[in-house]
This record gives sequence, C-alpha cells and structure tokens, in this order.
Amino acid sequence: PDPDRGGPLGESEAAGGDAAAEGHDLDCVENGLEAVNITGVAEFDLILMDCNMPVMDGWVATERIRDAPGPNQHTPIIAVTANAMKGDR
Repeated sequence: PDPDRGGPLGESEAAGGDAAAEGHDLDCVENGLEAVNITGVAEFDLILMDCNMPVMDGWVATERIRDAPGPNQHTPIIAVTANAMKGDR
C-alpha cells in the first residue's frame, strides 16, 4: 500500500478493478491488521472492508479504525463479502 495515494482502500484487487478502470487510485491489503495500520497513517476517501479477512476480520478492523484517532476515523467504510451461498444469508 502507498500511504501517499489517498484514494479508496480495498481488500482485494478484484474488488477495486472497476475503481481503477475509472481512474481512481486504489491500495489493497492482505488482511485486517494491514488495513488498520495503513488507515492510521494515510487518508482515504472510501474504505471497502472485506468482512472475512484473515489475521483480523473486517468487523474488528472497522471497530479499530473508528476507535483510533486518525485520518480515517470518519471515512465511509463499506462492508463487502464474497459469501453468496444460501446458508450465508
């Protein structure tokens, strides 16, 4: 992740493919802990948060981002998930 880019932060490149195609900057992380760390030092316009990330899930990562004073405490965070099975609903 590049802390100087300032665009949306997404958990996977697949989630941000359309955003990048539209000319938006995108930083991707591998897990929730990385999301918490990068949002503590770089400001983003929007955060796409995968609910089921490894190391720290998106629910906990979102709570940490909201609780920590920093540049993204009030940034919109959109929860996303790949859970599409009937039993996941």
